Amino acid sequence: MLLNLKYSELFENFNDSVIILELTDDGMPGTFLDANQVALDKLEYTKEEFLKLSPSDIDAKEKQIDVPKIMKGLVKNGKASFEIVHVSKSGKRIPVEISSIVFEENGNKMILSIARDVTTKKEAEEELKKSEERFRKLLSSSPVATVVYDNDGNFLFINKKFTELFGYTLTDIPNVEIWFNTVYPDEQYRNRIMNDWYDAIDHTRSYGNDFPNFNERVTCNDGSVKDIQFHTILGDDVNITSFFDITSAKENEKALVNEKDIIKSILDTADTIVLALDSDGNVSLINDYGCKLFGRSETELFGKNWFEFALKQPEGVEATLPIFRDIMNGKIEGNDYVEGQIVDKDGKIIDIAWRNNFLKNNEGKITATLSVGIDITEKNKAQREIQDIYNYSSDMFCIADFDGYLRKVNPSWERQLGFSAKELCSKPFIEFVHPDDKEITISSLSQLTYGNPLDGFENRYIDKNGKEHWLSWNSFSKMDEKLIFAVARDITEKKVAQQNFENLSNLNKSIIESSSVGIALYDEKGNCIIANDAIASIVKAPKEKLLEQNFHQIESWKESGLYDAALTAIEKGKPVTLETFAITTFNTEVWVNATFSTFLKENKPQLLLIARDVSDRKKFEQEIRETEHQLRLLNSELFESNTMKELLIDIMTHDLKNSAGNISSTAQLLLEENSKNELHKLINDSSNSLIQILDNAATLAKITDKTKLDRKRLNLTSIIKNESDKISKVIDQETFEIINNISDNIFVFANEIISQIFVNYIGNAIKYAEEGKKLVIENKFLTDRVLIKFSDFGQTIPQDKRELIFSKNFRIDQTNLKTGKGLGLAIVKRIAELHNAEVWVEPNYPSGNIFCFEMFLYT
Repeated sequence: MLLNLKYSELFENFNDSVIILELTDDGMPGTFLDANQVALDKLEYTKEEFLKLSPSDIDAKEKQIDVPKIMKGLVKNGKASFEIVHVSKSGKRIPVEISSIVFEENGNKMILSIARDVTTKKEAEEELKKSEERFRKLLSSSPVATVVYDNDGNFLFINKKFTELFGYTLTDIPNVEIWFNTVYPDEQYRNRIMNDWYDAIDHTRSYGNDFPNFNERVTCNDGSVKDIQFHTILGDDVNITSFFDITSAKENEKALVNEKDIIKSILDTADTIVLALDSDGNVSLINDYGCKLFGRSETELFGKNWFEFALKQPEGVEATLPIFRDIMNGKIEGNDYVEGQIVDKDGKIIDIAWRNNFLKNNEGKITATLSVGIDITEKNKAQREIQDIYNYSSDMFCIADFDGYLRKVNPSWERQLGFSAKELCSKPFIEFVHPDDKEITISSLSQLTYGNPLDGFENRYIDKNGKEHWLSWNSFSKMDEKLIFAVARDITEKKVAQQNFENLSNLNKSIIESSSVGIALYDEKGNCIIANDAIASIVKAPKEKLLEQNFHQIESWKESGLYDAALTAIEKGKPVTLETFAITTFNTEVWVNATFSTFLKENKPQLLLIARDVSDRKKFEQEIRETEHQLRLLNSELFESNTMKELLIDIMTHDLKNSAGNISSTAQLLLEENSKNELHKLINDSSNSLIQILDNAATLAKITDKTKLDRKRLNLTSIIKNESDKISKVIDQETFEIINNISDNIFVFANEIISQIFVNYIGNAIKYAEEGKKLVIENKFLTDRVLIKFSDFGQTIPQDKRELIFSKNFRIDQTNLKTGKGLGLAIVKRIAELHNAEVWVEPNYPSGNIFCFEMFLYT
């Protein structure tokens, strides 16, 4: 019998199958030569039947392996290991791990294979995968945003709630470095967070303390910023961080309950030790994996006492060795399955699940043990971590059946509601639900019984003291088991905060409506969502029309500067105030004092406008400013006014203008008959000059009779252009050109009589400076005044005559300039003084004069 070798007794007492087969000359496996009873029993063959077979007869067809490759490695290295599925005589499938060696007996090369049945291991692995998937699914449905990442900072998993909270997917943020650069765009802020974060990691790993919670501002994918609280658990290989949105809590000055999130452990596949101990506990056999696990060679371990080097001391010798000896002496029975701990070369403790076989001699006395051990360190660690989460989480985990009873609850239920687990599971859970929420709860549960998940469902439970608790649920069901898996979070404080905020909002609306100050509120898109009666009164429009407006489209805002002020307030986040004149969309002229400010509502910016009508005040300020100047000139004006009045009354008492008109008409008829008659031309010019003198006298009489003119907002640009256009139509534009370079929209507070200043300026240029061939009109803006210049290119007025020409009855020497009666510019000066304006003349180099006019702008 081929098993009558050195280890024949050992192999016959093995729990694993031992098979010997021939190695053919071409290096391939031949027929079976021998097998122990375990192999025959598992494969359901007699010895005679089995020795007629070869490996291809018992290997599952769909689980074929690369036999030539394995045999090549076996022949080269002398050993090989692989997995395959054996099929018994009755068709039973047996997954096995094969360990083969090549040996030589009587000059023949043979293969010794040990096949270990790993059915239980495979089933355990499958169960672990299912368990892992259940926890992954539970984590995915958790109401708390969670990310799992390794020690290199690579993100392994983010749940649905994480993407909902921040807008980022695993593709957007694959690791911690990109996370920091993305959610903290400000470099200084980012560097501080990163330093604090890595310092906390070093401190936690060095001293074994809990990782501290972080409260930071995070920029989301849509650009919004949220206040987030971070909860982190550091593992040996995997770390978990949970994120809680505390933005609403900060806005309402209430902190939401800080809760730990569900964490998930990664379970590693167990490995195996093959170990044989003699009756004294010394190692007589240990495989390669066992050696690697201890970090020592087989030579170092062989013959060493297991209880002295492999177990934790002093328990290894003092507590465990006496028990082993009692088993070996038959005083107590040994267990075929035990769990214990071993210590590797570096002192690391490893949890092992052992399957034990006891080898006996012919007399039935135990002579050795043969054990197979699976490393369950990670499994036990994961179970402890999950149990810790289950026990200490503030979230309420439960399993319920389709009949409406809670099957299992975690301790958080008792902490939150005050009922014990026994009380909670003793009657239908609907009895703990608030009476007003029972109907909607039953209706929602029906979705779960049809296999539909239920996320974000809210209802109220009543605790043992009668207090109501708002709970937010995420649930899913397993139809085959008719079970519901759910997790709930107590959101009572959040609900109270929301109600308080709504009450405060209603109070604010009442205050706004009753305010005498104009108030309007615009949403993040610019739409008016609130407008009170006071602001409707300012713009003289129905409040309903204001609520139809979007401030991005209001032209009067853009023209008056209100729009720029609003954008500045939004951009800088600080109040902006200005006073400006506006012609509203509803054609109302108004001076308004406006203050813009911004605030966040539900994480969205709102623009608040507070407005006051200051038109009366602005008009009063303008009048005061002009009155101050007018009073300073009052004494001198009175004397000149009386003298001027006497002169004008004297002129106007004679019907000069009527007579001058008759002379002008007659002269015009004579010129039409004989245009070359110089006498007729002289009569015509003289009569026209006389009419101009009379017009000026009438104007002077009009303004002298009034101590205060009626004034309003006038556009000087329009007045000057109108007068220059009228004059241009009656002159020969080929011999004299009026060039108008005046700016648009020059507004002043004046009487319409002010146009006579410009009529005189333009008329003087045409009359006295026609040899210059053109008149240029232009302006210059000063701080709060405007300077308008009328530049001609005729003969320059001497310096000693420039002030006198604005005096009554003054005429320049006729040798150089044409004659005049001296009333036109005197009237110009008087009209200017009545408007707190100034007039003067300057030389225009190389020749000509610049008649100037300066006046306050309308502001």
